[in-house]
Amino acid sequence: MLQNLMTGSFQGQLMVVNKRESQVQGLAAFSDLTDLSEVDLAILAIPANACPKAIELLASQKQCKAFIVISTGLGELN
Repeated sequence: MLQNLMTGSFQGQLMVVNKRESQVQGLAAFSDLTDLSEVDLAILAIPANACPKAIELLASQKQCKAFIVISTGLGELN
């Protein structure tokens, strides 16, 4: 998905968060969500149990209003 955004017609800023890597597909990676500036759309490819906390932080601190979640195990969160 990231590669498609990078090579497609998307003109906005892409920000990547990865705690273990300093770079992802050629983009500098932030180590924590709190390091990001404002976010328009978040694409979360993380374990299901980490999604609620990430969504809450992005919505409340980074003014994010749209999310795409790519995960498994969301049924177990009920």
